Amino acid sequence: MLSLSKKINLKYLFIATIVILSVAVRFINIDKPIVTDAHAFRQAQTAITVQNYLDEGYSLFDYKTPVLGPPYQIPMELPTYQTIVYGFMKVFNLDNIDIAGRVISILIFYISAILLYLLAQNIFKSNKVSIATFLIYVSLPFNILWSRSFMIDYLSVTFALGYILFFLYFLQSTDKKRTIFLLLSILFGVLGATTKITTMIITAPLMIYFTTYEFINDYKKIKNLIELLKQNWLKYLSISLVAILPLSVGIAWVEYADYIKSQNVFTAFLASDELKSWNYGTLDQKLNINNWFKIFNNFESLVLGIAVAVLSAIIIIKRDMKISLLLMATVLITIFIFFNLYHEHTYYLMAITPIYALLIGIAIAQINFKQKWLNIALILIITVSVATPVLKLIPNIKADNYAHPYYQTGRALNAVTQKTDKIITYGFDWTSVYLYSANRQGVMLRGVNEYDHIPSYYHDNSFILLNDNNLFSDPNVYDIFFKDKNFIKYIVPQLDYILSNYSFSIYSNILRNSNQYSQYDFKDYADRKNSDNVSIKDINRPISGIEIVFDNMSQVIGNLGVQYKTKVNKVSQTGSIPYLINPLINRYYIYLDSTPIDVEELNFITQLKDSNGTVYDFDIEHIKIYFTTK
Repeated sequence: MLSLSKKINLKYLFIATIVILSVAVRFINIDKPIVTDAHAFRQAQTAITVQNYLDEGYSLFDYKTPVLGPPYQIPMELPTYQTIVYGFMKVFNLDNIDIAGRVISILIFYISAILLYLLAQNIFKSNKVSIATFLIYVSLPFNILWSRSFMIDYLSVTFALGYILFFLYFLQSTDKKRTIFLLLSILFGVLGATTKITTMIITAPLMIYFTTYEFINDYKKIKNLIELLKQNWLKYLSISLVAILPLSVGIAWVEYADYIKSQNVFTAFLASDELKSWNYGTLDQKLNINNWFKIFNNFESLVLGIAVAVLSAIIIIKRDMKISLLLMATVLITIFIFFNLYHEHTYYLMAITPIYALLIGIAIAQINFKQKWLNIALILIITVSVATPVLKLIPNIKADNYAHPYYQTGRALNAVTQKTDKIITYGFDWTSVYLYSANRQGVMLRGVNEYDHIPSYYHDNSFILLNDNNLFSDPNVYDIFFKDKNFIKYIVPQLDYILSNYSFSIYSNILRNSNQYSQYDFKDYADRKNSDNVSIKDINRPISGIEIVFDNMSQVIGNLGVQYKTKVNKVSQTGSIPYLINPLINRYYIYLDSTPIDVEELNFITQLKDSNGTVYDFDIEHIKIYFTTK
């Protein structure tokens, strides 16, 4: 038999091991670009504010999210998280925003874990419940994934937990610390309401429960309502302030943010009144059981699995059923209110992960079978239920995804524009991923009708990035963006051409493998005109990419191609690479993936015949052949 001291040592060794492993897995691939992560649009939207702080200076209330045109203000939340990341970078002289944000998110998450531990200890007065809750919370695969993201959510969770915890400390204290706990509860409530008010909904049922419990206990002692209020007026005034001040400041922030957004034609659609359906969903949506299954499937598939069903049964039959049911109701109420947000965005579930962990912690604490092997078996089931999805999650965390089009497009956009240049995009909604990756300001048009609202000074120093789908399918693109609008420069204006996001991605991949090229100019070759192909012979080198620039484009969409001749084991072979052309683009890139071709000769087709038999000629200005050097 193990002695008591050895059992305690083993327990703390187990706890320390879980915590260390949970920290270690979060720091895997910590420099992974955030735009290659899940829900990259929201991470980039947060990060681009920090980027702007570094470029233009700090402002708490007039911060910029420079994606929807000047004045570049889209206040959604008070930038508490962005402020912390910015301060962290300045203090430690850091220059990688993605790493700084991930590190701060992890630190904030573990602060929330400590607050959750203290809250569980305060409510249940049980080491078993608080330790089990803490370990489940830090080990949930869902939490591992999202606690290392560049997002505000776990900061708002931290504020919500602190708001409840310090409120309980206030109710339970009688000394001078009581005022401090009151002020801390109000402070955390105000910060939570202004950082992310949707998260603070989880506090309402618990705050009402604890306030009611306190009132009932006071009433039992005095049994006279008037006398109760006379003797405890200061306490209940303080309780009122704890409830009213955060709510009032949160509403005031929303009103301020809505006013700012309403002043800009490009951001007015983000005002609260315009987003009611998006935020709350519809009653029909909430009453559809399949929608609920989708939400919880998103959650459970990333979180636990077997343990949920096993432990829920234990919760119901044990002594903590009342508080457990309240916690379950809190989850359902929170999701019901902001149903569409939870339905559409998985990351909103971060708000309820403390409650989820607490429910599991309560259940684990009740495990006390007479047969020790049953206790061990159930703990092993829980451990396997957590560890299995964590192990499956690690490859996703380790994947670099540097070839992701968000990252590559932004990287190329940065390379071909100047810091002062403005970017106009169309076909990407208002996702910040491209402008954040490029470190540029711009206006992301959501509809062609918005074009006429672009500020006049954009006409002199703006560039256009178009979605490939719009280039080939939207009949308005040419008329809206290019017809009779010579004042707008295109990407790499000295060459007067437009690049789509797909072309940028190809271009970036070529540059990653090549830094040498040969250029062949054909503009003055009179004998090439009206020929059906252009040939480049005697290359005899491995190539990784090709750039083709046309000096005239017909108003036709179709397929051209490059034919190549190569030798494999001294045997000549031929092949072809087709590519789709469009009248709006006069520059094309062909990337030969990770396997360069040792080419002898290239032949470029320059004629296209449509379904009516009409022949179109495409005159090539120059061709660049990129040789493999890496």
